[in-house]
Amino acid sequence: MLNIMNIGVLACQGAFAEHLVALKHVVQDLELSFHLVEVRDSSQLDSDLRGLIIPGGESTTLNIFFGQEAFLSKLKQWMCSTNPPPVVWGTCAGLIVLSDQVEHEKTGGQLEIGGLAVTTSRNFFGRQNKSFEQKLDLLTEDLVECYPYDKSPNFPGIFIRAPGIQAIKPSQNVRVLAELRGYPGLPNPSAVAVEQGSLMACSFHPELSKDLRFHAYFVRKVLKSSLPGKL
Repeated sequence: MLNIMNIGVLACQGAFAEHLVALKHVVQDLELSFHLVEVRDSSQLDSDLRGLIIPGGESTTLNIFFGQEAFLSKLKQWMCSTNPPPVVWGTCAGLIVLSDQVEHEKTGGQLEIGGLAVTTSRNFFGRQNKSFEQKLDLLTEDLVECYPYDKSPNFPGIFIRAPGIQAIKPSQNVRVLAELRGYPGLPNPSAVAVEQGSLMACSFHPELSKDLRFHAYFVRKVLKSSLPGKL
């Protein structure tokens, strides 16, 4: 029997509860042994934590949280020193903090982790009243087929004050997971979900959808990283 490992969701704001519900369904349906954790303190960033979701929300609130008890520096240390590297997934505002470059940063600056070789534009898709849902194209077979209850090549993307991926640095092994078509001001199609090494990020809010494939893909990625050959 596999040792139980921890997967955490940064529980400072945003739809972290919805992320946890989605993860619970995936772990149960795939019959995997993971302990799900609400991460509220830097002491929880240890070698037993094998994956972390950074959810969307207000960037100001995220900045405040990162500044408490040197959380950001401890988070970076955990990401760099844990072996094998933990899997970190940023959604919406989480994409911003994982991006190497950010356009239109908030007043006073944006605390960043970096690691994803992308340029992101903050609030690219507009304010709250410009929120929308649109069908996305899934580009990888392992994402399309990672969960037994849906094999559609499309995913319902829910965009709320969402950042946009403006550019991907070439030759950095950034893999595009999903694309949006037909949005004014963006290339057609345009990347809205990417991964690079142990990092994942997306512009939209998969936790608000009933489609659990991004969460299943994340969980499988954590398991593959921690226990190669198990999936």
